[in-house]
Amino acid sequence: SFVSGKNHGSLMLNGHHPLRESIHSFAREANNALGLTNGCVHIEVFVTREQEIVFLEAGPRPAGSFVPFVY
Repeated sequence: SFVSGKNHGSLMLNGHHPLRESIHSFAREANNALGLTNGCVHIEVFVTREQEIVFLEAGPRPAGSFVPFVY
C-alpha cells in the first residue's frame, strides 16, 4: 500500500485500545524468540486489515521518544 501512495505512520494506542494487548503479547513472543532477556528493545510491527500482526524488525534501544530519558 505504501507504493500506492498510502502513508505508513506510527500510531500510539491508549491503554484501553483492543489491539494493545495483542501487540504486547506479540512483542513478548518476539523477545523470547530472539533470546532477549534484559534491556530495552524497540519492536516494529504492522497490523493488517485482517488484524494479523506482522513483525518488521527489532532494535536494541527504546522507542525513539524515550531515548532522551535514557541519557
